Amino acid sequence: MYREIKELLKLAAVHAPLYGFLKLFCTFLSALFVPANALLLQRILDGLVSFSCSGRLPADWYRDLVWMAGLLLGEGLLTGTDGLLAVRFEMQVTDRLETRLMEKLRNLEYSRMEEPQIQDLLSGISQNPSREICSAFWKLSEGLRTAGTLAGMLAIYLWKASGLVPVFVLCMTQMLRKNGRAGELWFALYEKQTRSQRRGRYYGRLLTGKNSLTELKIFQAVPYVQKLWELKNREIQQEQKGTLHQMLAALLGKSFWSVLWLFSSVAVLAAGFYRGTLSAGTFAMLLQSVLQMAQTVTGLFEVFGNLPEELKKTGLLRKFLMLEEEEKAKDYLSGPAGRIQFDRVSFSYPQSRQPILKDLSFTLDLRERTVLVGENGSGKTTLTALMLGLYRPTEGRILLDGRDIGTYGPEELGKVVRAVFQDFVPYQLTVRENLAFGDMKSLRQDQRLRQALRCVGLEAELGETLDAPLGKTEKEGRDLSGGQWQRLAAGRFFLADDVYMILDEPTAALDPLGEEHLHQMLCRAEETRRRGFLLIAHRLSHALTADRILVLADGKIAEQGSHQELMEAGGMYCSMFRQQAQWYGE
Repeated sequence: MYREIKELLKLAAVHAPLYGFLKLFCTFLSALFVPANALLLQRILDGLVSFSCSGRLPADWYRDLVWMAGLLLGEGLLTGTDGLLAVRFEMQVTDRLETRLMEKLRNLEYSRMEEPQIQDLLSGISQNPSREICSAFWKLSEGLRTAGTLAGMLAIYLWKASGLVPVFVLCMTQMLRKNGRAGELWFALYEKQTRSQRRGRYYGRLLTGKNSLTELKIFQAVPYVQKLWELKNREIQQEQKGTLHQMLAALLGKSFWSVLWLFSSVAVLAAGFYRGTLSAGTFAMLLQSVLQMAQTVTGLFEVFGNLPEELKKTGLLRKFLMLEEEEKAKDYLSGPAGRIQFDRVSFSYPQSRQPILKDLSFTLDLRERTVLVGENGSGKTTLTALMLGLYRPTEGRILLDGRDIGTYGPEELGKVVRAVFQDFVPYQLTVRENLAFGDMKSLRQDQRLRQALRCVGLEAELGETLDAPLGKTEKEGRDLSGGQWQRLAAGRFFLADDVYMILDEPTAALDPLGEEHLHQMLCRAEETRRRGFLLIAHRLSHALTADRILVLADGKIAEQGSHQELMEAGGMYCSMFRQQAQWYGE
């Protein structure tokens, strides 16, 4: 846990150094108030006892009373200042941490997001990490305040009643040890259960997500998935149950030492008062402090109950922030590219030994219309991910006009190669923003945006509402069907005239009429586009007008050529085309 505390302090120092320091300074001052108030209370009470006996107050009694009032006022001001610091600290941590997280995610190599270690880190980081940091930091500050208070009272015991010292040291040490033991047990359990809880939450999302729950109901699989969720939760609860029994034993031990502290302290104080070594004021002050110390240490576990979990999350957060980032692009593109060459490229996904692409060699002319076809699992989408720089080849090179694309980086490559994916993201933004992601220069060019909508058959529905919000995050938001969302995503293609576009199954969710309309628009795009495109398609009718067809099979280019050349060759493409033609003929 000490390592996690160190990580927490580092995060606070990086994201809110001034307010973090002021918070700790206020904590130090507040720790001094308790012993100072105790000493003043003792002097005031002794003065009152003297007045009851002699009828006169000590000369400095009013001065002590003023000091007591000043300390109480200062304590109130300090409490208000502490609240203001808490707000400012959280605001600054939230702003700087969210910015840093976004930069980290942006700069983290895409392929690393699939590593189990990265998944565990992301799963362990809370949805609101800044609040976790603030909560843990406040609790740590409270722990430091308690430690300061205990140290101050120990000094008073040494001065006023030395007989309390060995009792104090023995009992408080044992109480803190038992309290720490309970915290360590909970911390260890949380660390152990990170992956199990991730799986349990996944089952929970399946049972509560709109689309997944609907599909499970249709397949009558809800009871099965619910059983998986229950079994996983039962496993987690069983582990928690064993840990809770050990924690209960530690907390009961703490209670025993707390009771022993109270009885022993009262006995020591009573003996001192009886012998006359303690005045009435000193006795009352020390008795109050004994009760206060017992209450403070007993309540530590309630205050710090989930601190181990928060410390673990902040530790995971710091590990994530310290991950090695993708190297910045060494080279920059100065103009449009002419060709992409795969030179004996092989690729396997991280954590997998099975190669998806094997010794792949071919060249794409970025001015041509190319269609990529192949069976499911042949590596078509993987090939496009490599072209976009999202992954790096396991073996071989991918060259852009003779330069290795690894020297550019994905964002630099985005200047010349972009994609509309089959599993596109339905951005719950405006129509304008959804389209303009194809070319951000068109964001305020309404005529170009409406032209793109016309090309995908959405002008009548959305052309007059470019600034209308889509989705359900806004009260007036309009939700679209799956086919409409896909056509809107495909509209980005018609804005990116000067880059080579990859279209991954752009008609998968379209009806036959919508598919035919989009196909005609793609054919006409050649007249206006300055760059070509790569179309991934299962419907081979899209390949009829292509300049070139690539047939991918078992991770290799099995055939390439025009439609006529491949039909005359009588190979895999010819067989696939005739099979589809037979379906439509029937």
